[in-house]
Amino acid sequence: MADSSLKSRTAIYTELSGDAGLTALVGSRIYAGIARQNTSYPYVVIGERTTDQRFKTKDAVIQSHKLRIYAYSRTDSPLEIENIKAAIFDVLEKQALTVAGGRFVDSIQDGLDDVAIMEDGRTYRAILDFLVTIQ
Repeated sequence: MADSSLKSRTAIYTELSGDAGLTALVGSRIYAGIARQNTSYPYVVIGERTTDQRFKTKDAVIQSHKLRIYAYSRTDSPLEIENIKAAIFDVLEKQALTVAGGRFVDSIQDGLDDVAIMEDGRTYRAILDFLVTIQ
């Protein structure tokens, strides 16, 4: 099996963009890469990925990818960004993702789980790292 990182990214994008709870918060502003310039707030971006592990057995290749999910909000309180972060967590943590051309093994929050105010003093940013394992 070739590198499954695109399958991981596609599965996460499909799950996030298809979740009614998350889309109620951000609409269709969920991006599988860089957000468009002048994107309205709030929005979600599936950012960097790393391949953490690759196992090969006689029957299968299993790969784990860590993907970083960003969420951005511009409100007077952190409540909106915390709700978006919670919705992302609910969609991805230990949920069965649909993987085209592969078999989903696991998805866990692993690494950063952070909310901060950006340097502009107006924008909240959440970062969540998820480890997705696909066979």
